[in-house]
Amino acid sequence: MQRKLLMLGLALLFMLVNEASYLAQPSLAWSPENLFGFKNKSKQMVSLLSYGADPKGEKDSTAAFTKAIKELTSREGGILFLPPGRYLVSKTIAIPSRIWLKGAGRDLSIIDAGEGSFGPVLKTAPVIITKLKQTKDLRAGENRNEINNNALSGDFIVYRTKRRFTAEWDEGLPIRKYYLNGELLKVAGATPQAVDFTERATLDLLVKDLAEDGEEQALVEVFSPVRNVGISDLTIRRRRTTDVSGSGIWLDRCEGAVVRNIKTINQNNSGVTISLSREALVENITVIGGTNNLGLNYGIAVVNGSKYINVRNIHANGCRHAVTAGAGAGIAIPMWNSINGITAENSQSISIDAHGGTLGFIITNGNVDYGLDISGIGHTVSNINSSGGAFYLGEGGTDNSFSNIVLRNAKRFTINRVIKRCKFRNISIGLRGWADNVFFRGYQNEFDGLRIINLDFRKATTNKAADQTIPNSRSAAGFRLQPGTVLKNSYFEGFPIGIYLDAPNCVVENIFLKNCGWDSGRTYYESVLLISKNADDAIVSNLSVLFDQEKITKAEVYVVNALNILGERKGARVKLDKISYHYTQKKDHVYDNGARIQREFNHWYISNIFLEGTSRNEVLCSGKFINNNIVKDN
Repeated sequence: MQRKLLMLGLALLFMLVNEASYLAQPSLAWSPENLFGFKNKSKQMVSLLSYGADPKGEKDSTAAFTKAIKELTSREGGILFLPPGRYLVSKTIAIPSRIWLKGAGRDLSIIDAGEGSFGPVLKTAPVIITKLKQTKDLRAGENRNEINNNALSGDFIVYRTKRRFTAEWDEGLPIRKYYLNGELLKVAGATPQAVDFTERATLDLLVKDLAEDGEEQALVEVFSPVRNVGISDLTIRRRRTTDVSGSGIWLDRCEGAVVRNIKTINQNNSGVTISLSREALVENITVIGGTNNLGLNYGIAVVNGSKYINVRNIHANGCRHAVTAGAGAGIAIPMWNSINGITAENSQSISIDAHGGTLGFIITNGNVDYGLDISGIGHTVSNINSSGGAFYLGEGGTDNSFSNIVLRNAKRFTINRVIKRCKFRNISIGLRGWADNVFFRGYQNEFDGLRIINLDFRKATTNKAADQTIPNSRSAAGFRLQPGTVLKNSYFEGFPIGIYLDAPNCVVENIFLKNCGWDSGRTYYESVLLISKNADDAIVSNLSVLFDQEKITKAEVYVVNALNILGERKGARVKLDKISYHYTQKKDHVYDNGARIQREFNHWYISNIFLEGTSRNEVLCSGKFINNNIVKDN
């Protein structure tokens, strides 16, 4: 595990350095002179009109594209210029190496796929694939593999196994059957018996994990990618009325592509798909989706082992996801990609989506409308604002980092599967029409600056009205801790159970709980702080409690409530320090009950507990040490 984490860190550092150098001069990389080595610019740019294209869109211009691209390929590459107009096409346009399709601008140069019953409108040309047989392990951290091959320097090799990528957290049950260890690597040099790679492998790709003969995922493939293609300054649209399949642009088995200043309209699958590709720049993309009944409409899809892809400034309207990342067809795990600048409106589902079969993405600077769902390994997600939706970790994962995320009018904060060693910093979630907060299973996660508010509760004037603001759940807690959780510097408001401490080895410190704990007809064990016997070796310090919502009764509620009917452990060696409740002059604001710690709990250290105005306190645990409290020792 330590080696795996080290490799993740080193690969992330490599990506950051690589990204900085690669993106520092995109305009230089795509000037005709530097990209193609042109000396006479006029000979390297041709107009689509010269090959019989119809700019009025009345006649099919597919043949004109084919002729023009063939002509430029014979010259070793060039720019195919699309003057202003609408160009009707009836099948996919294949783009080979060193070809740049350049329009006069979005909404000026339009490629019209009509009803578009074919696949992608634009797709990098197919490549020749050779299958190899792996006989020696390739382990994480290694950059050489002994394998009989015919590879050349610069070729790509894809390794695939049947080993579950999610094995560390899926508890033995595959999340999706195609989340399998597989990686895309670039050849630095090769002999007939061995290959050296330009980088060290991130994953273990072991012979023992190969599938049986005949199973597709057992294949090792080598191919020479399409290189240095460009698509810019144009619109791609379909006028489909049925659920047809096809992206606007599909970068497949490609290296060094640039796609910029593009609008796609009414595609199915995605505006731009990047598959089995490396070191591509996709920026300034607008994707306008269709309707739900016409199939899936993704903005940008980064799938199938793609590496070092830089996506910037994406605007999605009416898409299922503005950005999605995943293992796709199960060929390989996409990793070490960057997505910066996401705007989403009218999302059909979660705006930002990373499946469990992903690794090492940097996702930052989003202004979206329906939240995010991030799973997988080693992601860094920051500076996301959402006007609604939810914060999911739907397929679980490990070693992810989240910071500066704000969701307003959200439905839930949900962790459906195991997460491990994840860090959350400055997360603010305002719940409205709250569906649930589910924290199923997780280990050693850290939350710092978490802020969760039940916004609807602020308008409640009766207990019945307060209950209408929560889901019909018996454990409607603001936050439920799992083993090894650190929760600090956080704020919770408007929950019948503020914090539920239901796991060992947790640390809870510097927490403010406002209007948590009221007599509820929907929830059992209403408390500000609810503690089960699973909370062995927990430390709770610096909790401040306030309830200022008038006319909401709290007769059966305890500020601190340790119940021996909850949990299966011993509830031992718990430390409570500096818990305070200061009521206002209004009697309606007072909790009647202070602290209740039932029998069967033992070895508790209780100090500096100040629960003013409470008339009922029961500390019945054995082996307790009590110091400097306004709590009666029973």
